[in-house]
Amino acid sequence: MQPFLKLFLSEDSGWKHYARLLTHVGQVPNWDALAERYFNPTSRSFINSLCALNPDVPRSRVARAFMFTPHLVTMTFSGTRRIEALSGGEIDANDLSRAYSDLLVFCAGGTRSMLHPG
Repeated sequence: MQPFLKLFLSEDSGWKHYARLLTHVGQVPNWDALAERYFNPTSRSFINSLCALNPDVPRSRVARAFMFTPHLVTMTFSGTRRIEALSGGEIDANDLSRAYSDLLVFCAGGTRSMLHPG
């Protein structure tokens, strides 16, 4: 996730638009062919690595655990202001460094719990 964060913290505002595009690609069936061509090979590589590290966990469970992370990352980095409303203004949606550290803890803990419950 850190390379993605570095891009978002750069001067290029196009990265927020890219995150919004990725969010749509992941949610709209019309984009399945695009996802298959450009994103799924990399995702499968990550899933294969996680499977190799967790050979007793069914691939389907590894895939599900993996998919939560990119969805949360793109939603968090897409610039939605909902977190500001839900936090009563205590959280700035543009404070990606703070969001990153919380997101890293949440994704790592969630993935670990899914792959090794109990």
